[in-house]
Amino acid sequence: NIIKIMQNIVNDVKGNKSKDSIISQLNFSINLMNFINEKVTKELKQASGNMAPPPLISNNSPIMTLNTEDGKYIGEVKNGVPDGGGKLIYGGYLTGDLYEGDFKNGEPDGKGKYCHRNGNIYEGDMVKDKANGRGIFYFKDGRRFEGEFKEDAREGKGIFYFPNGDRTMGDYHRDKPIGIHVTLHLNGEVTQKKYT
Repeated sequence: NIIKIMQNIVNDVKGNKSKDSIISQLNFSINLMNFINEKVTKELKQASGNMAPPPLISNNSPIMTLNTEDGKYIGEVKNGVPDGGGKLIYGGYLTGDLYEGDFKNGEPDGKGKYCHRNGNIYEGDMVKDKANGRGIFYFKDGRRFEGEFKEDAREGKGIFYFPNGDRTMGDYHRDKPIGIHVTLHLNGEVTQKKYT
């Protein structure tokens, strides 16, 4: 028993036993602790090979932390991959980006919020890790686009809101404005611009 050995060492020090005797007991107790540590570690590794680590429970849903090829994921898991609600802290070339929202089959899918490291934020529909459907894109300079997205690009109808109070409505294709865009200025003036 390690506790008894340590008590004996303390008693030996109090009783002024020889240094060699104390060092011998210390070495024995260190070796014993290392042996127990190795044995416990080996048993835990064998056990973990047969079963997944116990999940944390929140609202009856399993919440886990996973290291994925994209970064660190914290959230609901199904069949060993992100599925349900969660958060992905990106690594690699996307280090600094963060997504929080719905996941399906291991990737962002559903409703979510993607925060870019440059300060821009997308909030809305996601399909297979891309902005698809309706959403809002907040630019760090204060502009905001609300409208339709496809494959991470503005696609369809949308409205641009500007920090000065102006707003522009029109259609987009592959992230570029097309057709006639109408701007309603804060002072009440209305202007149009045609894009081809």
